[in-house]
Parts: sequence; C-alpha cells; structure tokens
Amino acid sequence: GAFALIFVNNGNSATTIVCDQECFVAAGMGATAVYKQRDLWLRADLPGHVSRSVQSTVGAGGSQLYKLTPIE
Repeated sequence: GAFALIFVNNGNSATTIVCDQECFVAAGMGATAVYKQRDLWLRADLPGHVSRSVQSTVGAGGSQLYKLTPIE
C-alpha cells in the first residue's frame, strides 16, 4: 500500500529535511522499492520517481505532506 510522509519544520528559517534509506526502513517501506510521489498540499503528482531517499525544503514553521505509492 501507500505511505504518508510528513516533514515538519519548527525552526525559524527554511531547512532541508531528508528521509533516507534508514528512514524508509523504519517506516516499513521497502529500502529498494520505487515510489511515485504526490504532494498532498498541492494535490499534484510530482515528476519522476523516488527510491531510498526523499527530501524537501520546508519553510519556517511549515510542513510538507507527501503520499508515496509503490510502483508495481
């Protein structure tokens, strides 16, 4: 099934947040699986595919919410 991934920045400036391979495994996602990515705030599919790592620059006090769906 699909996974939700949220990045939250409680800081006072923008920062890049990374969910790497260790994060994927801890979340129960396949470490080598390939996913399509959807930005749930924008309600838009993002181009390309991701595997082993997702990163996002999040504004101060902001968040980003993604849906990762495995490609079969």
